[in-house]
Amino acid sequence: MCRMLAAPNGIPARTIGVPFLRMARGENALNEKNTRLGLVRHGDGWGALLETAGGLEHVRSARPCWDDPAFAQSDSVRVRLLHARLASVAGLGEAHAHPYSEESLGATWYFCHNGTLRDEPDDGTGDTDSKRYFRRMAKQLESQDPVAAFEAAASILRDVTALNALLLGPEGLWAFCAWAGANCRAYYTLVWAETADGVVVSSEPLRDVAEHWTPMENGTALIATARAGVRIVRLRLPFLSTPAAA
Repeated sequence: MCRMLAAPNGIPARTIGVPFLRMARGENALNEKNTRLGLVRHGDGWGALLETAGGLEHVRSARPCWDDPAFAQSDSVRVRLLHARLASVAGLGEAHAHPYSEESLGATWYFCHNGTLRDEPDDGTGDTDSKRYFRRMAKQLESQDPVAAFEAAASILRDVTALNALLLGPEGLWAFCAWAGANCRAYYTLVWAETADGVVVSSEPLRDVAEHWTPMENGTALIATARAGVRIVRLRLPFLSTPAAA
């Protein structure tokens, strides 16, 4: 279970840093898990994709983001992805921090996930369910567009709390809202807003980043590319048809 954010055009770290820390510490919003502010803290590691003068920098840490000097040191850069982890599968450590990266047809893709995939096949690597899923999805990216690749990799899954995910590729962002844990509708959310820095997608509305946020409907993907702008498409996923997700 995690908190995450994407800004495909990049957003200044000084704009997003404090709001993201507040969300990671559970001090931003109430939901079924965080029934009082600060109750649930996502402190099992953090990661980011940063835009620097030298290009993209992929950062991961095993420390809580609010207790890691490296998080504050990124204040002068622009942020593409941010993720704060609350571990539910696999152990702790930098290797388990999101975002993950995979190569497909010469391009690098970055992936963040919120939720638990209880029946993601165990390949013996000791990796998280999220990383194993993304590794399978990356193979699908060799022959399919990101939405079709996401659906194909998810086609074998039935026992899922949520497959909320952010995928950043060379042409833009794909945000997927897909959850089956009906008892946590307010926790397994994704919302998006248009800002001066372009579209931003977040686990929760961050009012000091944008005043108006639009909730993503369960079972949809948001696609944000320079060529086509922002659009929403429906997803076909087997676990969405279960009674728990009705």
